[in-house]
Amino acid sequence: GLSGFRSERGVVLFMMAGGLLSLIGFIALAVDMGMLYTARADCQKIADAAALAGAKEAFFYTPADPIATTRTAAISAARANYVPRNSNDNRLQNANVVVNTTERTVQVTVTRTAANLNPVETFFGKILGFNSVDVSAMATAEVYRPTVGGPPFGSKCIKPWLLPDQYDFGSGLETIDETDRGKFFNIKQ
Repeated sequence: GLSGFRSERGVVLFMMAGGLLSLIGFIALAVDMGMLYTARADCQKIADAAALAGAKEAFFYTPADPIATTRTAAISAARANYVPRNSNDNRLQNANVVVNTTERTVQVTVTRTAANLNPVETFFGKILGFNSVDVSAMATAEVYRPTVGGPPFGSKCIKPWLLPDQYDFGSGLETIDETDRGKFFNIKQ
């Protein structure tokens, strides 16, 4: 009876300690994963902006050297969209800007890696030996120009925001121009 009760005294303390340790571990994992998801989302935003800027400069203005022009524009747009952590924090390099002049596409890969000297540092992961984690994101932009005799849409658009120049508002096909600014209409996929 009584001696069995006394031997179980303090068990709750050990169970609480184990439970708190597990809870702190999950909180640490959530904090680090949140930081990594945020860093990945930031890289994706930078990649999107860089790809669009590079595609616009290369294929709207037909420069003498589209590849060099694309790389300059893409890197400039990337740098405008983040604050470097230090002098080594160069998230977009020339080698990570791929221009396809045949398909009129620009593919950009933004990196935060140990090899690039700018990995994402962990907060609690250091306890487990993970001081930093590599993160990267890729984006591709395409410039579409219709051919003569082809469909009359997208003459000045960059994907993924390719919108037709003509719509049927119920009274037949109508060309969209400056006078339609502010008009609401549905865009269907």
